[in-house]
Amino acid sequence: MDNMSPFMDAVKGWMGGKKPEEDLSHPSTLDKKTGKAYLGSLCRVLNFDNICYFVGRIEGYDPECDEIKISSYRGDQILSHAEYDAPIKLQILSGDQVILFYAHVKRQSKDFWWVHPINFVEREDQRDGFRQVLSGTAYAALMGQEEKKVPCQLVDISLTGICFRCTQEFHVFDQILLTQAALYPKAPHSYTLPCVIHRTFTRESDAQKVLSAHSFIYYGCAFMRLSQGEKESLFKDIFLLQQRERTSEMD
Repeated sequence: MDNMSPFMDAVKGWMGGKKPEEDLSHPSTLDKKTGKAYLGSLCRVLNFDNICYFVGRIEGYDPECDEIKISSYRGDQILSHAEYDAPIKLQILSGDQVILFYAHVKRQSKDFWWVHPINFVEREDQRDGFRQVLSGTAYAALMGQEEKKVPCQLVDISLTGICFRCTQEFHVFDQILLTQAALYPKAPHSYTLPCVIHRTFTRESDAQKVLSAHSFIYYGCAFMRLSQGEKESLFKDIFLLQQRERTSEMD
């Protein structure tokens, strides 16, 4: 249980909380959690101030050097640079888990980094609690009544659900199909997301925001029947969206 607190501190840092006190004294844990087990997984590479260097994919593992190769995601050049042996964090999407481990930078170029793992800290389903604020749009309709779809605004998203708002009245336990769901304006692709409403609410700040003589109603929904591929695609876009926000904050 002692290994869970660094992870939770790191997650708080990811969400903008206080920087944790890091402990790199633990030995590397390389039995079933070896870097080889994460080949093909998407990850974020961060410094200890939780600033994202880049989003990448684990593409190799050298057991002799105990090093993991991380290539840039989508073939983009890696513009960030870190000093040799600099401590970093990796947040890895692996199946149904987000896994954090600490590492040191060994070799780097514009196409890939090689890093040496220091300590793995695993936490199942941590990504379920992560919510990313959105600014995109979609259409919402009761399942089976897609011809009655209405425009809506996307509020936030996690890997287990989404919140949207619109002026149409739906009810708790209604099954909704969100179509043409773009996570942000001019997103390169959109999603079709089946979900079920778990809660409805309004916000005081929206009292004056009237559309078609009705105030916005917010709907918190849980996803239904998303495939593993769809979940991974969503998670990639959430990662990239957060990286864009980090980059914008630094400009």
